[in-house]
Amino acid sequence: MAADLEAYAREQLHDDISQAATNPELTGDGLAERLAEGAILPMYGMPSRSRLLFHQLRGNTSSEIDRDLDLAITEFAPGSERTKDKRIHVPIGFTAPYLYRRGRWEPSEPHPLAGRRWMQRCERCHFTRTTDDEPGNDTCPECGCTIDDTPIAFRVYQFAVPLGFRTSMHPGKDAKEEGELLAMGTASVAESEPQPCYSVPATNSALAYSSAGRIYRVNDRRGELFTGRLGTTNRNGQVLEYQWIDERFQTVDDITFASSIPSESLALASPKTTDVLRIRPATVPAGLRLDPLSSSGAVKAAYYSAAFILRSLAAELLDIDPDEFEVSNVRQIELDTGQTAGEIVLSDHLTNGSGYVAWVHNSWTEVLARATSRVEPANTFIGALTSDSHRRNCDSAGYDCLRQYRNMTFHGLLDWRLGLSLLRSLSGDMFACGLDDDFTAPDLDGWQDFARERRDAFCNTFGCAPQDLGPLPGFTVGSQPVVIVHPLWDTQSPRGLMAEAHAAISPATPRHLDTFNLLRRESWSYQSLGT
Repeated sequence: MAADLEAYAREQLHDDISQAATNPELTGDGLAERLAEGAILPMYGMPSRSRLLFHQLRGNTSSEIDRDLDLAITEFAPGSERTKDKRIHVPIGFTAPYLYRRGRWEPSEPHPLAGRRWMQRCERCHFTRTTDDEPGNDTCPECGCTIDDTPIAFRVYQFAVPLGFRTSMHPGKDAKEEGELLAMGTASVAESEPQPCYSVPATNSALAYSSAGRIYRVNDRRGELFTGRLGTTNRNGQVLEYQWIDERFQTVDDITFASSIPSESLALASPKTTDVLRIRPATVPAGLRLDPLSSSGAVKAAYYSAAFILRSLAAELLDIDPDEFEVSNVRQIELDTGQTAGEIVLSDHLTNGSGYVAWVHNSWTEVLARATSRVEPANTFIGALTSDSHRRNCDSAGYDCLRQYRNMTFHGLLDWRLGLSLLRSLSGDMFACGLDDDFTAPDLDGWQDFARERRDAFCNTFGCAPQDLGPLPGFTVGSQPVVIVHPLWDTQSPRGLMAEAHAAISPATPRHLDTFNLLRRESWSYQSLGT
């Protein structure tokens, strides 16, 4: 260990310091903060990621609200609303922190939006890459979708890290209620890395760990970006230079805005360097479908559900809050076998890492074994998840298992049974997910009865004729047979029970509906049949 530290100090530290000193994404004041923010050297006290929203400058006193950068890019974004002392304040743009000098207020820096870079981001496969210069490609290098697709899947845009936020400096409007509106559109993404995954012995999983992964929380205003320009504001004689004002608010509250430069569009970002763990199958078990971009959305739901199960289980084993982990991505990837599958990306919440993701990486075999155990005590997370009472009362996910306030974005996808089944596929490549007529696992127990219940409800709604097609439930629409399948079964290469169902209706070509969508989207399921 001592020799490694000495070698690092002699051979690599100088280059890392130089890189941190010139990295535009690191916005700390002084070299010490930059080195700490870049996860190179620690400092006494952590570097501050707090950002201020200035809402009034009176005399030599400023009034402001502060938030961590992760929250500020949403809560202080132009167009959002903040309530303070029963007054509503509306952010209109960005500024560097103000200083009172020579009897007047002026920004401490002439550039309120630091860390400008370009992001290539695919909403389809979640490929993410950042560059200093504008990239020339308009096609995702992973899945091939383009910026011309409808809806837009691949996007290229500039992002920046705000140094501070401001309102019009109006005293604010009366707040009738203690309510606040947020500018939504944030997402946490991990930059794609070329680092290969290694297979974990005695499992069907492959991992890649990085202690210096880049995570970006991005607010792109739901794809519309923020459009404005740098200039000078004048309100009631108070002149402020180097102010980036959103074009929607350049004339509000008696503001006079002057600028000689063209408008620009960009997203807001909160970047950080932290520990990142990528988890993927080593191979896709025969008969299963593990591509998260499968058209029904059920496989993507399985990956996200598995990620939140791992998050809660690891937090229990470490005795920490689950919020210490972040589910950064679920990506579509191509395995070494040539098969298409998904990849879960977990990261530490704290900048520079806290060691929790590293522990999951080092203890992966134990964590996976606990996640897929059928004999966990009832007072544990997995034990409660697989208990008889929970199985009876929870058909997908609830606030007593996977749903939390902070993962509301994913509530429509979460399904504890699908998550456990996905984890079992990572545990071994012989897992058949019920195709072998083995439904004894807690996440598969009762699936056949559940499939028939959903089939009967669907048929009652749309007037279809229910019937069993071989060993599986199904129905007919007109003369078209439809087989009810498990969401993880590969309908293009039927095996086991599904192959028997196909044989029972041969030579007819069946359609398929999965139980995930029958539970959540009956109308969509009916329309997908093309009737």
